[in-house]
Formats: sequence, structure tokens, C-alpha cells
Amino acid sequence: VSTRTRPKASGACELKSFSSPQGAFTRNSRAYVDEQNPNKAFLYISGTIGDDWDINTTDWQVVELNGITASTTDIDVFINTPGGSMAHGIAIYNFLRLHPANVRTFNMGDASSAGSIIFLAGSERYMPMGTSALIHDPWDCGCFNRHDLEKLQAYMQFSSERMVDIYSSHLTISREEISTMMQAETELGHQQALVIGFSTSDT
Repeated sequence: VSTRTRPKASGACELKSFSSPQGAFTRNSRAYVDEQNPNKAFLYISGTIGDDWDINTTDWQVVELNGITASTTDIDVFINTPGGSMAHGIAIYNFLRLHPANVRTFNMGDASSAGSIIFLAGSERYMPMGTSALIHDPWDCGCFNRHDLEKLQAYMQFSSERMVDIYSSHLTISREEISTMMQAETELGHQQALVIGFSTSDT
């Protein structure tokens, strides 16, 4: 999960992923409506979350523009991503959580970092054998002076707490245990994910 430095230090180095010609919130995201059931939508998320890792970008709204409307009753989300922008991941998570549809998420290979937040948006969360999910403290990079670093340290702590807030609202373990797992950069397999409530099914 990248916070994309905030507050931004003067002269900070830019860190960008490859841009998408479609302007989607990941380089390979797509949303489709079921032709047999127009109230059901399928959302496919792969690649880096957030095209430019810029906290002010709202590319995630492409989800709504690609057929997911207020009348959609079911959304199946298929995820395979190593992560990306924390702000984008949280925005997609909130979009799905606030939508009135029943949301199911499927880890198709990797739901790591910012992708792990999106995965938790499902009321049903499927993580079969062979899949994984990495949870860790947010990170950032850039060029800073000592005053910038003091501000950045405080903001990174704040960012970690935001992540813990979301994880703790779904997982069956304590905030302290979640924080420890994040510090250790824990890779979850399908069995451990089910045990701690990260997923609801491993089939």
C-alpha cells in the first residue's frame, strides 16, 4: 500500500505506475453487466490499484460509468492485484460497501496490500487454495528534509491506523494482533485467511 506522500515534501520524487489509456482505476479493470440478468454486474480488477498513485485522482469512479448503477442488485468482484494506492483502494472499498447491491469478492490469485482492502468489501469473500494476500503497514518514498520526515512519520502512523480500522471491522482477531501482522508484512494463505475471518470461504 502506497500513501503517495502526504504531506508532500518540496522536491519529492514522483512515483508512478504505468498509465492506462482507458483511465481505469487499475490498468486492467473491467466491469460488465450480465446479459441474462441486467441487475447483476461483474467487476474484474487486476494490475496496480491507481494509475498514478496520486491521492487526488478519482479514477475509481469508472466503476459506476461501466454499468454498475443504483439498480444493480448483485456485484461479483474478481481480484488479482499486488496492490497500489491506499487512497484508491479505500475509495473502491467504500464504493462497494455503500452500494445497496450484494457484493461478493473472489481472490483469483493475489489480493495484496491495497487489494486486500478491496477484497474485504464483499459480504461473501472467496479465497481458494493457492491464493494469497499480503497485509502490511503503508509505505512511501521520496526526498525529504528532517522536518518533512517528522511530518511524514506522523502521517504514516495515521495511515496505518486507517488500515487497522478497516481490517478490524472484518477480522476476528484484535487490533493489536492485526497491527503486529502488518508490521511483520504477513502473507496470508487460504487457510489462515479463513481462520482469522479475512475470507468467508476457501472453496
